[in-house]
Amino acid sequence: MTNLNTFESVFKSADKPVFEYQPVTVDRILLVTDLTAGEVGAMVPQLREFLAAVDDGHCDWKALGAADFDNVKALLDQVEAYRPDLIISWRHLRSDAWKWPFSLGE
Repeated sequence: MTNLNTFESVFKSADKPVFEYQPVTVDRILLVTDLTAGEVGAMVPQLREFLAAVDDGHCDWKALGAADFDNVKALLDQVEAYRPDLIISWRHLRSDAWKWPFSLGE
């Protein structure tokens, strides 16, 4: 390979589109938890404050608590029906595995 080919290759590999910032638009936020309705009600304002960069007050929030789903299919059906832009949840929904330092992939 000649030096000219190497030189050309370096320039071609550096010729990439420049990053342009585009703000993220989130219109629907879904909170999935296994807490009771009262606990969920206390958590939502904290999450709104934490996500202030994304939620400027126009987002539509929905929370699914312990009484809203009994199994994975029921949960997935509700997620599909709501079509959220952002889902907030945690591991080990409806499980006691969070009490232990390791789990079996539950």
